[in-house]
Amino acid sequence: MRNKSDSIDTVVCSASIENAKKVFLEEKRWYSIRISSRMLHKLKYLAIYENRPVSAIRYIGKIKEVKLHDVSNNIKKYEILVDKPRRIKPIKMTEETSKLVPQSPRYTMKKLIDNGETLYDLFVMFCSIFP
Repeated sequence: MRNKSDSIDTVVCSASIENAKKVFLEEKRWYSIRISSRMLHKLKYLAIYENRPVSAIRYIGKIKEVKLHDVSNNIKKYEILVDKPRRIKPIKMTEETSKLVPQSPRYTMKKLIDNGETLYDLFVMFCSIFP
């Protein structure tokens, strides 16, 4: 039987509106991300959750390269280069899903992003907040 984490292929990071546009869309990268070493080889996509007032995932890009960015206090942080970042239909935070807002990198599956409407659709199967 497969573990639900076997299908993870996407990391979601939070950003301000300005950084989502400048760093992710224009520079085609995101950096200083803590990523579990066991997840590094699984990741194929990076999605960006824009903080308030947007409060939604609106961008995704295919991961081109993951590079070690920084090591401090024995914590590795990575830079992710993306190919063709693009806008997607918003996947929104709702009042009921406010506890699912990514404060740090969160893992999910691209197929859930493709079909999702709220953060619940992306993260509920990977967390224990909801019964």
